[in-house]
Amino acid sequence: MHVVLHNQLYSIIVITMCSLAFGKIHAQTLDIPRASPNASVSQHIGVCEVTISYCRPSARGRTIFGGLVPYDKVWRAGANEATTIKFSHDVLINNQPLAAGKYGLFFMPRADGDWTMILNKNWNQWGAYLYDPELDVLRTITKRERLSESTNLLTYAFSNVTKSEATLQLQWSDCQIRIPITTDTHLQTLSMIDQAVNDSRKNWYIYSAAAQYHWYEHRQADPALKYINVAIALEAPNPAPWMLKSQILASQSKYDKAIAVAREAILVCKNHNFPFEIHENENNIDLWKKQQ
Repeated sequence: MHVVLHNQLYSIIVITMCSLAFGKIHAQTLDIPRASPNASVSQHIGVCEVTISYCRPSARGRTIFGGLVPYDKVWRAGANEATTIKFSHDVLINNQPLAAGKYGLFFMPRADGDWTMILNKNWNQWGAYLYDPELDVLRTITKRERLSESTNLLTYAFSNVTKSEATLQLQWSDCQIRIPITTDTHLQTLSMIDQAVNDSRKNWYIYSAAAQYHWYEHRQADPALKYINVAIALEAPNPAPWMLKSQILASQSKYDKAIAVAREAILVCKNHNFPFEIHENENNIDLWKKQQ
């Protein structure tokens, strides 16, 4: 009887001490090197920022897919914690819609080369041990490609980047996966412009930037002039709004008005010390006089 009580008491003490030790360890921070180091890569696609955070395991001559990473099982797409992917705006993943947000990124490799990419709501987990398919928000099939040279460290990267699309690449061992990402940059930019204008009605730069986007990106004179006139009315301490307006007017062959605005720009240059822009406006005036 005494032995049993002694053993029970000993068990309680050991459990308590272990619990205290465990709590103490987790209450402190100690950054030590990992066999699979943390990494992240970000890419702007237009105004949408895409960020992947993952841990980079090494191949070290091992058989990876079909070996260390089994076929037909959900893989954390890295090591240690689950790999995460975050989108600042809505996107299309392999032509499937996905809302802005942060997700767990998983793959299910197959021996025939058809891999399933999975995005899951539960991004805060260790590996794929708590993976729940009920929380999947997107699944898409992609083809594995064979690399001519083996990649030792798992690597994520972006290629074929434009203002509205990019390709997400995963490379490890002799395999490569490529996933197309597209986004409606124009619609997102217009939404951001509207929000910025509503939030800051006295900031000339917001209106000037909005005008520049409409003119330089899309050659839309009417909205560009609408915004640039507000920037001018706010008495911008910079000749840029006047210069942009003069260029738009000149493109419409309204040379008299363009010259008048360019002269106003010169006054702003002199009042706010922009000597180089004085010469640029003078050159524009000379050019437009010849075209009248």
